[in-house]
Amino acid sequence: MTSPHTYFGYTLWPVLDDDTGHVMFWDVHDRNDTNGNGEPIGSLFATIEDAKTWVRKWRRDEAFIRALDRLLFE
Repeated sequence: MTSPHTYFGYTLWPVLDDDTGHVMFWDVHDRNDTNGNGEPIGSLFATIEDAKTWVRKWRRDEAFIRALDRLLFE
C-alpha cells in the first residue's frame, strides 16, 4: 500500500488499481486539499517523480505570476 506524500505543501496521491493494489498513476492536490477530496490540480502522472517535477513547475509559474502582478499593479 502506497500512502500520499506531501511535497512543498501539495499532496501527491497515488491512485491504486482495485484488483492489484499497485499504483496506476499519481494526482496532485492543492495545499488546502489535504484529504484528497477535491479535484486534483494535476493528474495522471506515471511516477511520483513526474508529479514532483510538475509541482516544481507549478510553483515557478505561480511565483512568476505573483511577481508580475506586483510589478504591474502595485
